[in-house]
Amino acid sequence: IPYGERITEEKLKAVYDAEIFLKSRGFRQVRVRHHGDVARIEVPPEDRKRFFDGDFMDEVNEAVRDCGFAFAALDLGGYRMGSLNDGVSGKAGGSAGGVQDKAPAAASGEASGGVQATASGAASVKGEGDGRDE
Repeated sequence: IPYGERITEEKLKAVYDAEIFLKSRGFRQVRVRHHGDVARIEVPPEDRKRFFDGDFMDEVNEAVRDCGFAFAALDLGGYRMGSLNDGVSGKAGGSAGGVQDKAPAAASGEASGGVQATASGAASVKGEGDGRDE
């Protein structure tokens, strides 16, 4: 889940379910990154070729949609630890070509409580209605 995005049980379950499905298909190393309606699938470079089978792509697409995503995308760069740091100032990969941060909920005027991913990788809990960290 990108930095600044609210972490919810629904998002975590969607990622978990999609990863479990892919692991059940023989992927030992896999990450599903949550980008709103898009599940970005990362597998090691040597496993990417498995996605070039039409029947397998259809199966993955259906399973990912069943997990709650509207779209499935294969990251052509393959699995990389810390790939969500791309686009975060001062992190590996800088801001060029990476995933761009979204404004935190408090900055966008959203006042409900919840958990957000932060640039440090920690989750911050937002207070109900006041926009302050607790």
